[in-house]
Amino acid sequence: MVLHPNQNKAVELAAQYRLPTTSSIVSRNQVKVLPSNGTSFTQNQQITIEIPSVGFLDCAQSFLSFKIATAADKTLVTNNSQAWCERIRISTGRSEILCDIQNYNLLNGVLETLMTHKTYKENAGDILEGLDTATVTTAQRRCIQLLGGILDNNGTWFPLKYTNGLVIDIFIASDLQSTSDAAGAVTISDVSYVCEFLQMDPQYTAAFEQQFLTTGIKYAFDTYTTSQTTINSTNINKAITENVRSLKSVYAIQQQSGDKLNVFRKARCASVQWKYGSTYVPAQAISGTDGGAEIFKATMAAVNLSGDQSYDIDINKASWDDEADTTVALQEDAKFVIGQNFEKSPSQSMSGSDVTKQPLSVALTYSANVAGNNSAKNPATTAVTLTTFVHFDAIAIFSANGTQMIC
Repeated sequence: MVLHPNQNKAVELAAQYRLPTTSSIVSRNQVKVLPSNGTSFTQNQQITIEIPSVGFLDCAQSFLSFKIATAADKTLVTNNSQAWCERIRISTGRSEILCDIQNYNLLNGVLETLMTHKTYKENAGDILEGLDTATVTTAQRRCIQLLGGILDNNGTWFPLKYTNGLVIDIFIASDLQSTSDAAGAVTISDVSYVCEFLQMDPQYTAAFEQQFLTTGIKYAFDTYTTSQTTINSTNINKAITENVRSLKSVYAIQQQSGDKLNVFRKARCASVQWKYGSTYVPAQAISGTDGGAEIFKATMAAVNLSGDQSYDIDINKASWDDEADTTVALQEDAKFVIGQNFEKSPSQSMSGSDVTKQPLSVALTYSANVAGNNSAKNPATTAVTLTTFVHFDAIAIFSANGTQMIC
């Protein structure tokens, strides 16, 4: 049926007799790369893994494998499977830093809370990552993909041969962070980075090397930067960061001194509004009162899930809002994450807001304490640390002269 004379006609795929395409990959091989500085690690130590300059790395099929164990009668912090990892730094083999994420375990807790389906968490995710297991007095194997933009860049292979490889530095958190017990004695052992190495055919390699020697290889990824500030009043305006050319989103959490790593307090937050330069985002402050549904909606939009009503995350009304938190136990289940989207297009991989030389700041207000509520207090009563994670786009240009970072 033709309704307009300019309509195009398509030939069904089943009626197209063409030879199938072939791959430019000539070999694929999985290899375990061991740490260069030991075999067993404990709190406040560093794990260094040097990935050799072998072809390309298929990040989607590569992962960190290790065993984790605690001392007897100790348990890991819940709702944060990577609580033991405080910082991740990834560099080229030429000692050029590509990303360096402080408070990595807090970031993992935020993303795990907002993005992990309960079904995955309780089944496959528990087998692979230990998402639903806190007791590991007998060592358990875990296989995880590290966050941060390079090793979880599943859409683009990393050109190891042209950066002298990669160096992964993992800084282990204190036992107090990992287990909420200074004597938790977390041990990370039998560590390896399982690499999926690829080799390409001569035609592709020649073209790739020509670009490497002339204009350079443009490698796009996204990563995070972290900041922390203390809040001790009910009306504040805090600078976060500046000079980011493509700001994707921001996440923020609030914690009192002594809180476990997985406690994200609402702290009576009444409103939030972001600003860069003279631009307010959104135009009016988002309400956190009456259940905090507006902030929850904005947080879902920050992870591009605003319209997904079926999203099965482990957040409920009690863990989101603090109006009825009359006990410490209720507040310890708090999962209040402030999120804001800054991307202009959901269909383009790089459409963030330009905040170059326009410092990003956040304005927060807080409600009065609830009479009889001994747990949820505003910052004027009990100060909180505001930790923010700025999610932004970056491009690394790899060439014979080194690496140029654009972000």
